Amino acid sequence: MRALGTAFGLTVAAMYACTPDVGPGPGDGGGTGGGSNTAAMCAFSGGKTGSVPCAFGSATWVQSTNRTTLQVSSGSGASPAVSAQFVISSTPGTSSYSGGNGDTECTIDVTEGSKHWSASSVMALGACSLTLRSVRVTMDGTSMRTYDLHGGFSASVEPDDGMGGAVTLTSSF
Repeated sequence: MRALGTAFGLTVAAMYACTPDVGPGPGDGGGTGGGSNTAAMCAFSGGKTGSVPCAFGSATWVQSTNRTTLQVSSGSGASPAVSAQFVISSTPGTSSYSGGNGDTECTIDVTEGSKHWSASSVMALGACSLTLRSVRVTMDGTSMRTYDLHGGFSASVEPDDGMGGAVTLTSSF
């Protein structure tokens, strides 16, 4: 991850806002994704094109913070490598969430060789949205729950070096 300066302010986030696809498709969980550790695709357009298999890794809600952390990645050895994390301020529900709103944060990194693209709602860089189509509790403890989720996300990730264009990333899981 890189240090971000003030040049990547809120104006950049607004310029590159993404919304999930409408109707069935890879951006909203209508693709091949199936749930926990089931392969799905991350597709790229714009400053980079192509796709790579991605997988839903985990979703864990912690009672003490009332926050759910969701992770999706392309796994080790994939090129490009994709790592996405969403933090929702509640238990997850079948809904759409936008990074940068008070209830949702996202951090998404795409790396291919020495080239790196990222989005971070905390740093107001790029933009992201998450759509959950189904939510199933897999472990219900007194202070923590884990979930199997189906859905998708879309994001606009910005190049580290400022060269080339933003990349639109869509994924289903």
